[in-house]
Amino acid sequence: KTAALTKQNMLSDELQLLRSRHLSIIESKKRLTKLIEDDKAQIQAHKNRLLEFEVSTSEIEDAKARVEREQKKLKELEATIDHSVKEKLQNKENELKELDNRASELNDEMNRLSKQSDSSAKLYEECIESVQSIIGKKPTKKDLERELLTFKREREKNIHDLKALRNQANNEASAADGKIGVARHHISVRKREIEKHQATIRAACGDTEFMEALAQNEKAIEDIKEQLANIRGAELIYGKFFERAQNSKCCPLCTRSFNEDVENDAFQGKLQTIMQRIPEQRERLNNKLKTNEDKRIRLRAAQGSYIKLETLNKDIANLEKNLGEFEKEKENASNRADVASAELIEIENYTSKIDNMLKTAEEITRLLKECNALQRDISELENELNFMGSTRTMADCQKDMEEISMKSQAVRRDIKRLHDDIDLSRRQIQAVENNIRDFRENLLNCQHKLDFKVGVEMQLKEYEENLKEHIEELKKIEKDIFPLEAQVEETAAAHENAMGEWRIAEENIVAEQNIFMRYIERLDELNRRISRDEATSGSAKLESAMEQCTELQKLIDRLKSQITETTDRINALEKDESERRGIERDLQDQIKYREMQAELATCENELRELEEKQGSTDVSALTEQLQKAQDEETNLIDKRGSIRGELVQMRDQIRRYETELSNDYADVDGRYGQLFLDVKTKELAVSDLDKYNIDYIEIRADNEGSAANRTFNYRVVMFQNGSELNMRGRCSAGQKVLASIIIRLALAETFCINCGIFTLDEPTTNLDRENIESLAESLARLISRKRTQRNFQFVIITHDEEFVEYLSRYDITGQQYRIKKDAYQHSTIIAESNQ
Repeated sequence: KTAALTKQNMLSDELQLLRSRHLSIIESKKRLTKLIEDDKAQIQAHKNRLLEFEVSTSEIEDAKARVEREQKKLKELEATIDHSVKEKLQNKENELKELDNRASELNDEMNRLSKQSDSSAKLYEECIESVQSIIGKKPTKKDLERELLTFKREREKNIHDLKALRNQANNEASAADGKIGVARHHISVRKREIEKHQATIRAACGDTEFMEALAQNEKAIEDIKEQLANIRGAELIYGKFFERAQNSKCCPLCTRSFNEDVENDAFQGKLQTIMQRIPEQRERLNNKLKTNEDKRIRLRAAQGSYIKLETLNKDIANLEKNLGEFEKEKENASNRADVASAELIEIENYTSKIDNMLKTAEEITRLLKECNALQRDISELENELNFMGSTRTMADCQKDMEEISMKSQAVRRDIKRLHDDIDLSRRQIQAVENNIRDFRENLLNCQHKLDFKVGVEMQLKEYEENLKEHIEELKKIEKDIFPLEAQVEETAAAHENAMGEWRIAEENIVAEQNIFMRYIERLDELNRRISRDEATSGSAKLESAMEQCTELQKLIDRLKSQITETTDRINALEKDESERRGIERDLQDQIKYREMQAELATCENELRELEEKQGSTDVSALTEQLQKAQDEETNLIDKRGSIRGELVQMRDQIRRYETELSNDYADVDGRYGQLFLDVKTKELAVSDLDKYNIDYIEIRADNEGSAANRTFNYRVVMFQNGSELNMRGRCSAGQKVLASIIIRLALAETFCINCGIFTLDEPTTNLDRENIESLAESLARLISRKRTQRNFQFVIITHDEEFVEYLSRYDITGQQYRIKKDAYQHSTIIAESNQ
């Protein structure tokens, strides 16, 4: 036995080792097959990419030659420009400026006497009717400005009161809206809870009313328990009756003796029949009791949901009542806000009209003051002329004005001719520079394609070498796997044979051991009996025992002969049975053969149908799909182990999260309600901020002093709901950035005529996402409108990749440059495609 076990263990270890090597080789084969397929796919992909980057050195040389030709042409054009033209243009512009100044002085001198009084009267006549319709009376020129200011202050006070009333109504409406939202949210939450509790109750009691189902269940359990108690009492009584009938053979009720045993046996049989039915009835009632108790457990578990459901229904009724009150409150507040807004709009319209009239009144007052001052000057000049005399008249001023006008027209014609010459030269230079830029971009693209092509070829060569190595390794593995499989099969067969031999040997040894043990036990028993008999009865007893042994030996011989005969009969029966089993197997094989013939005929018919359909089926596509499915199956098998580990981790996380839900999130509903109120309050605050945000901005130039000594003060103002406020000290950092960009654009549009280069450095500083996107859209519209202008160039310097992406969407970026640092920390400028 020990030798067989040792041999078996050796064969098992060898078989396990061979199988491990076999599985390792198979896995290596699969891995190499997959690597070969990946290498082939990569090789094909790199070949396809090489087709996309077809470029030669001759194309690069041609591009370089075109760039050099255009640069040479640009130098020739720049050399041909007459730099003296700019000096002539500057001189002409200075001369024109002097003439314009002289003309302006003459105009002031000619119109000084009549202009101011005429303008004042005209403005007064245009304004007085509107003023009378608004303030209800007709003031004089001196009192016009003062009356308008008084009326404006009264209306501004009314506007302030109406705004306060409107804001109060809006706040009440917003508060009511918030309450409505909270009430609706609570109603929806409670309705979802009602549905959940109704589902729980429906699962427990079905369509029956809950309390009725609970009462029926309790009554059924009490009835079943009473029946079980009756059955236990009946079983105890019947047992006592049966025991008394067996012992005393009389009736247990009347203690009458049975006349015959047959009557007693009939009575006992009837009792046994009744008692045999009791366990079945008790089992049936116990099952029924268990079912009802399980139902009672479910019903009691759902009783909390029923109580919660009743509470939720009452809460929903109260919430719906409150919701109606909140909606009425919101409607009243909205109506008051609408009335106040209508009155406010009407008064603001009056205020805007008064502002316009006030400007006119200010102009009238200023002109009136200037007229008075000029009148005094005229009186003084007339007095001086009376004493000194003068040769200059109005006709002389008009004659000088005509001469200056003719000279000014001639100078303007010369300036226009010089501008046309300069524009023509600039257009030619711009066209050549555009060609140079396009040729350089083409050259860079060709060089990039060539570099990429070299890199792809190197990668392709590397993949081809890897493919060769993998194919050689696969051939080597396929060469080693066949003898290893034969060795595995041979070792497995040897292991099975050793196992069979060990089992047979073990069975034989156990059988012999059992026989020997029985012989030993019997011999010991006989020795004990002999010793006991010798001690009790002596030789007579021994002789009697010997005779018994002789008889027993004869009996043994006779039994052995019977056993032999019985064994022969058993062998004959086993032989007959084996023949019958063989016949049965033949019949089953025949049945199975006929079934397989029928299935074969069906399969042949299906095969013919499939072969007919095969002509219209894309076999290559199906093969490709099969390959993809096999690859996916392999990947999924590989991922299954990791997913199972993740499932274990997820179960641990679920248990941990459930613990957290029961501990940390026990009062999550109350906290959620508080947070919901906070969020709603912040939303209302944000909506208020949106209402009072800046609508637009303006640049105001306020003039001060008289006409002869007039100064201008520039300031930036913002408008909120029609009200004008200075921006200084009232705007955020992002609003300052946007305002500065807008002001610079306006100044560049106004003053930068010849030099049309506009640069923005980090324009998105302190701007949020919406303002960044709006700025990009505005710049796109500006560039699209000005891109056809000959003297327009726009430069943007930014670190904001998102801002660059927004600009790229509108297809307005001509060229993009990126500044990077190389390995030596040197800054390099790289031209990038605008894609």
